[in-house]
Amino acid sequence: MLDLIKEIYSDDDIEIRDNMVISQMRPHTRPVENLPECASGRVTAEYYFWARYFDKIDDESAKAMVAELKKLQITDRSSAHFGCMRWYREETFITDSNGAFFVLLPMAIAYRLCSHKMTAEEKCDIEELLKNALEWFKKEISGP
Repeated sequence: MLDLIKEIYSDDDIEIRDNMVISQMRPHTRPVENLPECASGRVTAEYYFWARYFDKIDDESAKAMVAELKKLQITDRSSAHFGCMRWYREETFITDSNGAFFVLLPMAIAYRLCSHKMTAEEKCDIEELLKNALEWFKKEISGP
């Protein structure tokens, strides 16, 4: 199974543009659903994890990818969505808050399994993402 996953994430057909993986599938959220392609936070985070896991990414590219993913997180503490993540770079606001889970899960797994391969900057950025997300998730589970 790992060999198959390694083959998929080593595929030369993966397009990375401005440090994010470009998904050839139409985005699912209403504001960007008309786009033929998009920079997907979830797909980029998955790629980042597997690329780190299989040593298929250099430190500079990895740092840049994490920095780009950080831009998807709402960091305005006065926002009702503080700590949540947009699904796509092309979105300008949160319409589907599940993005927080699906973008951050691969990042948390990467941190747990690959931190020994990461730069200090990568680790710091991922810690910040997860710390902010903790506030989002605490708020989300506090209600009925």
